[in-house]
Amino acid sequence: MARESAELRGRAKVRPFRVGQLVDLADSAAVRAAIVNLSQVWGGYYTPILDVNQPFDAIEFQARVFDLDSLYLEHDEDDEGSGSSSELFDELLRSGWLWRSLGKYGPFTGEAEDGFRTGVLPTSAVAIEQPPLYIPTWSDTDPMADFYAALFGALQAGEDAWAPTGSQMVGIGALLSRPGLTVDDVGVIQASRVGLSPEPHYDVAWMNGVFVVRPNDPRDLVAFWNMRSFGRPVVPVPAEGGEELLPLLTRGSVPGATSVHGGSERRTERYLGVWQLPNASPATRAAIEAMAGRLGMVVREHRLLEPRHYRFPGIDSRFKSSVRAEFPPTAAHAMVRVPSVPVTAEAHQVMPGTVAVEVDVNTVVGLDPRSVACLPPLRRFGRLQERVAFSHTHDVRVNADGEGVVLGVSARNDEVPVAFVFQLDAIATLLDDDSVKVAQSEDGRFQTRAAQMLGGPAGDLLTQPGIRALIEKAGRSATGLPLQQLRAEILNNRGAWPDKLTAFRTSPAEYADNLVNHLLYSGLFVPMLDVHCSQCRVDMQISPRDLDATIQCEFCGETFRLALSLALSKSHWRFRLAGHLGSEKVKALLPALATSSVLNHLSVRFSAAGPHAFGVEFKFPGRGRMEADIVTWLPYPNFTAAVAEVKNGNWIDGNDVQNLEDLQKRFDRAKVRSVLVFSSLKAALAPEERDVLRALVERATWTSTAIGAQLPRLPLVLTSSDLSVPSNDDNHPVRWEAPGNAGVFATAIESCKRNLGLVDIAPAPEGSATQFVCTWSD
Repeated sequence: MARESAELRGRAKVRPFRVGQLVDLADSAAVRAAIVNLSQVWGGYYTPILDVNQPFDAIEFQARVFDLDSLYLEHDEDDEGSGSSSELFDELLRSGWLWRSLGKYGPFTGEAEDGFRTGVLPTSAVAIEQPPLYIPTWSDTDPMADFYAALFGALQAGEDAWAPTGSQMVGIGALLSRPGLTVDDVGVIQASRVGLSPEPHYDVAWMNGVFVVRPNDPRDLVAFWNMRSFGRPVVPVPAEGGEELLPLLTRGSVPGATSVHGGSERRTERYLGVWQLPNASPATRAAIEAMAGRLGMVVREHRLLEPRHYRFPGIDSRFKSSVRAEFPPTAAHAMVRVPSVPVTAEAHQVMPGTVAVEVDVNTVVGLDPRSVACLPPLRRFGRLQERVAFSHTHDVRVNADGEGVVLGVSARNDEVPVAFVFQLDAIATLLDDDSVKVAQSEDGRFQTRAAQMLGGPAGDLLTQPGIRALIEKAGRSATGLPLQQLRAEILNNRGAWPDKLTAFRTSPAEYADNLVNHLLYSGLFVPMLDVHCSQCRVDMQISPRDLDATIQCEFCGETFRLALSLALSKSHWRFRLAGHLGSEKVKALLPALATSSVLNHLSVRFSAAGPHAFGVEFKFPGRGRMEADIVTWLPYPNFTAAVAEVKNGNWIDGNDVQNLEDLQKRFDRAKVRSVLVFSSLKAALAPEERDVLRALVERATWTSTAIGAQLPRLPLVLTSSDLSVPSNDDNHPVRWEAPGNAGVFATAIESCKRNLGLVDIAPAPEGSATQFVCTWSD
């Protein structure tokens, strides 16, 4: 039965819209201007500054590490000498990272005469009471001026300083003479943290300590600024000079870290980590040692790591709530009520500034299966969402984990749209190629609807061998099966079911009864009544909607009394598959849904499902149409596209392998991780099938997992036993992965060992034609 309404549930949070500035880190004036920009906006404390003089790929990677909402690059279209800048500008625009300036207004200076502000929300517009601060002043000629700016924040030259009510403007000298003062009480940059705190995350627990900064080196200033933007306690100290400032800077406290020393006398040691310790002058080093001694720690050097070693933990905000929205199942979006940030009476009544609304979509029930709410965390998917939401927002993107959406909206907004896009559009966007045409086959459309009847693509029904046996048998029967035979078929073919979590309270007979009832409720089976014509003695079947006191025989045309027929014959109800489903359709359905269920279990889901489609047809320029039986997105910890070929009894051949390999190359060009899946409901693969799949394994290449590990990229090979056990069974593929979060690629290696006879795979010697050497069991 079609649903009249659908429902979305999740969590919404309003936080600063974080725009990373791209500047020349060798240019002190440009760095200072970037610091001034961030010092005056809400959340500036948590926003990094990026180096414009690096390739786009490196910039994009850093933007992902810091989970930025947008990037800003000052660009003069009339400047003919800005060649590399223009190329970067175009790349940022094409990829969706570029801040969309409205006219002459950028993210930090966009305020019209009437107060209408298109840029990010300034701290001065946030109406939250906060404790007063000390706002230091200094001379621009002071050799420590840039260090002060990075430490305390800075205001535009000539501007009246804004600060929380009761704050005091003080000179640096007067500031240093105040006992008990710490850096958390000083500077306009501290005001930008109002209502905010960093999300706790184990990945950044170690990121605290002291950062030795060369005061006149803009790269050092930015390195400190960016390290502090993770929200962890990072104390800057000047590498040399500013000795009078050291007592203030080292007066506070940091949590430090603990190291464990092994050996026969195992002991732990608390230490104070210091970045760039070799640059410290004797006076600075002595101040660091004194701070460590006061905290009961030893000093240890921290290394500045590559960006891939860091992960922005996210910003927590006091403006958050659970959300719920109802909408028509075929709607293009749902309007969601969200909390809003209190703004001052002086701020513009319509557009006081832009904030980010982050909506995590936990569940979506009743949405048309052709549409999807959660998308892969790739920037280009924002373009799909904008087709629906752009009129309501400044910017739209998928959040970092692919669990929802981030929208740039006016701070006055209390309602935002969550867009639903078509599954096939999402899959086409993964390939990032406008010349590729994506469609769905007739079988794919049938399997999509059948999956909805059976609990969705992630449901476990078709991994239960008893249900598969019943559906396959019913597909071969023209007249249907009696109720007792339905139960017996499930009971006799149940395999490892019921699973070990329910077996203690559910007997096998109860398990079979429950599943039969579930199938009957789903609408997959329809009842038919056996009746007997009292005129011509022909047996026939009628559906419930044709039942009446008198029945017309479809053979002789005479009418007969239903009551008499029931009295004279042994009439009983039979159940057949709805729509007179043919055996071939049923055979194709069973492995597709079982494989889809297993793939779903290989990821940890905190949100609604991502893109998924059965029977996806691809048409590439210059070659014929090719089809993948399943294309789906595997979220955390994989962040990988899975492309599957599934079989019931047919063989996997070289053409199947070649088609999926060609598709994988397309995903590689689009910079999307992918894994090939070959699935069969046979108990074991035939020798010919193993040969073509072993050849694929021997052509394997390296891949990088979501956590940066390097592994051989092997196919995921599944057989009937892998598709027929509960997810809590030790033999389920989700249990194969060794510790380490290598995800589906580690599972794929184990599948090749179990189903192809792989014994070992090792890197090939330098100069070899292949990247790996494989050892097989035979």
